[in-house]
Amino acid sequence: MQSDQKKMVPGNGLVAVGGAKKLSRLVEKNEALQELQDAMLSTISNLIECRNDIADSHVQRINRFLTLLVNEMTHRGVYRDELSAWDIKLFLKAAELHDVGKIGVKDSILMKDGPLTQEEFAEIKKHTTFGEMIIEKIQQNARESDFLTHAKIIVGTHHERWDGTGYPRGIAGSNIPLQGRLLAIVDVYDALSSERPYKRAFPPDRAAQIIKAGSCIQFDPALMDSFTAAAERFHKTV
Repeated sequence: MQSDQKKMVPGNGLVAVGGAKKLSRLVEKNEALQELQDAMLSTISNLIECRNDIADSHVQRINRFLTLLVNEMTHRGVYRDELSAWDIKLFLKAAELHDVGKIGVKDSILMKDGPLTQEEFAEIKKHTTFGEMIIEKIQQNARESDFLTHAKIIVGTHHERWDGTGYPRGIAGSNIPLQGRLLAIVDVYDALSSERPYKRAFPPDRAAQIIKAGSCIQFDPALMDSFTAAAERFHKTV
């Protein structure tokens, strides 16, 4: 009997070792798949910005700005309940798709080096609802939900304004999802502090002043203290 028990021990050990190796390979495979997905997402996002003649790491800056802003909000307890319900990493990755709808906008409009006509601006506005349609099509064929939910909200609401004069739906105040309110701040900040074919870059401190002047008009006033505190760190990443 004792000899049988001894024989079982090595076998059990081998099974444990084999299972550990399989688990390790599975983890490595999942990590490699995640890295591939992240690389594809970043490439798609950057290609979209290149069509908009913004080839200078706009998506990467948006990610850094959002990270700094959310960290400051967490430190201050701003919108604590909302943020605690999110997977912040998924939110930050989803933000990379904020302009995915620009795939449907003509190059002649996206790459225009002068002011847009009213008709052209009307076409630009459509990138929000077109982007929502793209995300919805993906949702129909995907089991994952949180990432795509964040993405759809961001795509559809990051051009809404606190006073209700934004687009595409003209919603106002806290009716604008928090995802959209956050993206609105960092997207405008980056647009102001970066050079474009039709304008020079504002100095970072001037860009921050313009954002703060938009409190209660374009931006959520409850986010301004967090933005102000994070702004110096924003400047260092420009």
